[in-house]
Amino acid sequence: MKNFNTNIMKRLTLIFSLIAIIAVGVFSMSYKSSGRGGVHFMDWKWGDVSQQAKIRNKPIFVFVGASYCNISARMNFIFHQKEVGSVLNDNFVCNKMYTDDGIMNNFRASNWGVTNVPSFLFFNSEGKLIYKTQGFKDKENMLAEIETALIKIKETSK
Repeated sequence: MKNFNTNIMKRLTLIFSLIAIIAVGVFSMSYKSSGRGGVHFMDWKWGDVSQQAKIRNKPIFVFVGASYCNISARMNFIFHQKEVGSVLNDNFVCNKMYTDDGIMNNFRASNWGVTNVPSFLFFNSEGKLIYKTQGFKDKENMLAEIETALIKIKETSK
């Protein structure tokens, strides 16, 4: 009987170890980096993003684009730049969402008042929309918009 319990414990330990390894693997795959110092966009549902923001006590940045939009595609170049990536990664939980990638994304974007893509949405850590801007931004303009958003978020948290 003792040998039987030992075997069960070994198997349970192995199973829980495998579950932990798989969970870490899934988490690391869903945490997509755009590489070379760019923005680390989460590829998560809104509930997961807002939960991470609360855990990390960071506001949220959401890039809303569309796969058919050339300007959205051009923004990827801006997001790959190290300086933009550093500022966004250091200050925000970042998420990317395409309005043509599912009904829920389109519904959520319209509820946030998104009428054009690309749009850049800045939320506090509780998920309340604080600042929104849209259209193509070069590196300097994007950094200026981020700074404006950080100021507005700090003002509303007082």
